Amino acid sequence: MENVIILDTCVLLDFLAGKGTATVSQVERILLDARAAVSVVTVFELLRGVEQEKHIKQRKELISLCTVLDLTPPISERAAGIYTHLKKKGSLIHMEDILIAATSLHWRYSVKTANWKDFARIPGVKIEE
Repeated sequence: MENVIILDTCVLLDFLAGKGTATVSQVERILLDARAAVSVVTVFELLRGVEQEKHIKQRKELISLCTVLDLTPPISERAAGIYTHLKKKGSLIHMEDILIAATSLHWRYSVKTANWKDFARIPGVKIEE
């Protein structure tokens, strides 16, 4: 895929809630252009704690529009290195974000996130405006 963008969980939740006209239209465009990817971590985050069947179905339909990127040993090793780097600096972020960032670095894809301050702490991660 060309120009693939990893969509972070916060952006997808905002999209589902219709929050932020600019974000909604940007995510819509990425989905329509078939350039959307999500980490398997995002799949977990989107579905955890959801009890209503209609919401589960809605989220699964959204996930089906994206390429799901699995965690692999090289991505896990990269995530471990990111964790160590951030811990040394005293600026740890959520483990889910570390795994998503490692996935983006592995595939050389940018990340569309509302959490840009956390992702910006990780050298090399390209953040989609």
